[in-house]
Amino acid sequence: MANLSQNTGIVVLGIFSIFFPVLLLPFSLLLFRKSHKVAMFCFILFAFYFGWFYPLQLDLLVHYENFVRVAKFSFFKLYKDPETLYLGKELYPILFKFIVGKISIEPAFFSAIACSLYASAFMFFMRAFRKDYIKPMTTLQYILLAALFGIVEYYWFLGLRYWTGFFVFIGFYTRYLRDNNPKYLIFSLSCLLFHFAHLAIVLALLLEYILRKRLYVIYLLAAVGLVVRFLDWDIPSLIVPYVSKYGVLNISYTDQSIAESTREYTQEYREVQNLVYAWRNEILFFVGIVTARLLYRKTRDISLVENNLWRISWLVYAIANFSFASIVLNDRLTKVACVLLYTCLWCFVSRFAAQRKTPISIPPFALLFLGVCVLFGFLTTLVSQRESLLSLSLWFNNWFL
Repeated sequence: MANLSQNTGIVVLGIFSIFFPVLLLPFSLLLFRKSHKVAMFCFILFAFYFGWFYPLQLDLLVHYENFVRVAKFSFFKLYKDPETLYLGKELYPILFKFIVGKISIEPAFFSAIACSLYASAFMFFMRAFRKDYIKPMTTLQYILLAALFGIVEYYWFLGLRYWTGFFVFIGFYTRYLRDNNPKYLIFSLSCLLFHFAHLAIVLALLLEYILRKRLYVIYLLAAVGLVVRFLDWDIPSLIVPYVSKYGVLNISYTDQSIAESTREYTQEYREVQNLVYAWRNEILFFVGIVTARLLYRKTRDISLVENNLWRISWLVYAIANFSFASIVLNDRLTKVACVLLYTCLWCFVSRFAAQRKTPISIPPFALLFLGVCVLFGFLTTLVSQRESLLSLSLWFNNWFL
């Protein structure tokens, strides 16, 4: 009888060990509003598990191949290695490889740490709104919060540098706007230590400061950007010669043959690309603009458009369209504009409810349409990565250990 009880306990423990990692994600989401620290811990723990078993691909695979060769290098030797610098001259990727190399060179561990740091940066951003989402929320607030989770596809931890750096930026910048503390603005510039392409965001910050009293000029820049988008002007290639002399660009940007091959690939890709995926970011951005318009008509509160996030989102969107010839830069900056816009909407709705002691929403049909568009953003992400997500070895890999 004792043996039977012991065997039953072992079976239960085995089943729990199999399903526990998978349950960490829904568990963290359920606790997100009630026990934030526990939810964050579970979310990051799940990210570690997810990154461990997610197949290495895209930029992360290239970085890992370089990492295996340089894992035992000293920090200064690593910082002088040409191949490492080719993949990124910024401090973050070099420091990442140096520290992880002191622990393990296993690909699963490399991926797990990258995913965990990405998740940590994202949760750092979300934690800035904790006082708002622990309160009772309206349907509109839930949808906007879901949008912040889904605009940037989860798998971009595979980029290692860019999106982790962006969430560090917006995490500090939202705190700067919330507390009006200049130190957070300075800390937000640390995004440049992750990826030099965040210079576009710094440019948007400078333009916002110059044009904050001239909102019509910002709208004009956005309109001109849309025109440039359809004129087939390669503006990024005109800027490269001026930026390259400062040594922040690698050879893939400065070598003419590589640049020409990239342009040909971009043109071919856009001729055959899936239009659903191609217009995902633009749909999310313009649905956000429509939502803002409906909120303004209902409240007549000028603070919705007279704030930093609103102006910067339009400026980043303008820069994204000026950069349309670069498929990577355009895609990244359009997502950045979307995150900034939906953050602006979330902050406005939450602040309005707190100050007026009454919730605010939009017409039911518009609310449903917004929800469908946010769901569309999630589904395109899941469908595009369906092969990886449907792999049993991803979710139940401890069966095969």
